[in-house]
Amino acid sequence: MHPSSSPCTPARFRFPAAASALVGALGLLSAAALQAEPPEDPATIDVGHPTGHVHDHANQTWPPQPPGMQNALPLNNPGTERSLAQARQTRAASRERLAGARADVRRALGTRHTQAQLIDGRDKAGAERPSRLVYFSHSQNRTVEVTV
Repeated sequence: MHPSSSPCTPARFRFPAAASALVGALGLLSAAALQAEPPEDPATIDVGHPTGHVHDHANQTWPPQPPGMQNALPLNNPGTERSLAQARQTRAASRERLAGARADVRRALGTRHTQAQLIDGRDKAGAERPSRLVYFSHSQNRTVEVTV
């Protein structure tokens, strides 16, 4: 007869075997219980809004627009954004050509200068202001502003 199978085996040898059998049985039962329920789609779980925000914004846009705002271009369409960028580049290039044609601008810029930054805008009444081109002349070591 094997010494571990005798009825006189000390309790310190029998307890780990019984505990591991109990843990294994519980693991099998929990796995069977989990497989019995269909998994829930995380997209359908309603957790509520974290801030309690429940009303809808049916007639509003995001980001919020000030009252009376006009000529807003939504940039959520890549084609719109691309055409807007091309229109800005075309307008800036035409204004730069106009400024570069003037002798006083060429004289103020010298031989070395950075490319112009176009500043467009409107006054408070909504009228379009003349465009400003801002250059930096490395030859003269100063900024040169040209109104076109």
